[in-house]
Amino acid sequence: MDVTRIPKIELHLHLDGAVPPETMWRMAQEKHVSLPVDTLDEFYAWLVKTADCRDVNTYLARFELPLQLMQDAPGITRITCDVLTTLARQGHIYDELRFAPQLHTRAGLRQQDAIEAVLAGREQALRAFPDYRCGILLCCMCIGPETANMAENLETVRLTQEYLGSGVVGMDLAGAEGIVPLRNFHPIFDLARELGLPFTCHAGDSQGPDTVRDALDFGARRIGHGHHIFDDPSLWDEAISRGVTLEICPTSNIQCKTQPSYAQHPAKKLLDAGLRVCISTDNMTLAAVTLEDEYRHCVADMGFAPDDLRTMARFALDAAFLPEQEKRLGNFKLKQIFEYFLTHPLPLWYTCRRGGGYHMLSEQELLEMERPVSARHAPMRRCDRAAQFAPFAALSGFGEAVQEAGRLARERIESAERSDKLPDDAFFDFDPDFMDGMP
Repeated sequence: MDVTRIPKIELHLHLDGAVPPETMWRMAQEKHVSLPVDTLDEFYAWLVKTADCRDVNTYLARFELPLQLMQDAPGITRITCDVLTTLARQGHIYDELRFAPQLHTRAGLRQQDAIEAVLAGREQALRAFPDYRCGILLCCMCIGPETANMAENLETVRLTQEYLGSGVVGMDLAGAEGIVPLRNFHPIFDLARELGLPFTCHAGDSQGPDTVRDALDFGARRIGHGHHIFDDPSLWDEAISRGVTLEICPTSNIQCKTQPSYAQHPAKKLLDAGLRVCISTDNMTLAAVTLEDEYRHCVADMGFAPDDLRTMARFALDAAFLPEQEKRLGNFKLKQIFEYFLTHPLPLWYTCRRGGGYHMLSEQELLEMERPVSARHAPMRRCDRAAQFAPFAALSGFGEAVQEAGRLARERIESAERSDKLPDDAFFDFDPDFMDGMP
């Protein structure tokens, strides 16, 4: 199966675990931060080699390097922009990127300074990729007993409310599981519910289903990882009836030894049992994996069918911390595009002006046409006397091809209508309202 045809929406991705290797390497050189190797190629190899850890805590220690590079506002902004640029270029259409503001205060920044630096990087990336969307989650942290940083965590909750709607879409509790019972952190979620904040919660990863029960008691509608709910089927009905979505990160689970292998991961069984499952990478760089890689593992190693991937992508969109109207519309009707793309996984809709009329171009005709608009959007092509548009001009993602598609479509529809030369079936079942709101 060509997994590039599945829309890419990632809900569980840590900013400090997704810094592009080239960015980390360059910034480490600029800031004179010591690295374990001497060349960029060796750094790539080191990231892959060290991704396989003996446990979650060993895995978490690997975040120290990127965190050293993220203690000033310009560095945080640069990294955020580079991470989102990478995701947009990979064809993602919506992601939620999470980070813990309190981890970026070593050199004097306040939590709100770190948040504003991330939002500045987000704004830069969204300007460059206007058809890409991203929300920011603010993480509270478990770094020891709940009393160790409760004040900082409650500050993060309040800042989530302050910045909600300005790029921040919700909050999370991350960090080490099992130091104290998860239920000890209930004041964080009591305040979040009081303030009406969307939230997810890490649970059921390195610890058992009791932490999933605690997360459900908090009122979580999404659970980070959560795969150990499989070990307590008594929790399934509650999770199903409440529409709880499990943010499954297969490769990370295996690297952290919270699951023994792809084949033995229970994600497919949970989906078949009726739970809502979606797929993410957790830490794209530190796990040395992309969302496409995870999709391939799902099909090749975990027993998922292609239709399962589409179902899980729908679940991801449904669970996104976005207002429903923004899911449907945004600047380009995200939900309608998403649903159409799922049911039409190939870029089928093309038109060409010939002899004063319009007709559908076959894929073979497209292949024979000249000069792609861009290498990234090769299915959308032009030649001197013919132009065509494809709402899904790329098999993954939209970007400039959709903008160009909208412009060409409007021009040709308007021109044809003025000359009364547009046949009734020119666009078959294509919905003309689909173009509303496109740039």
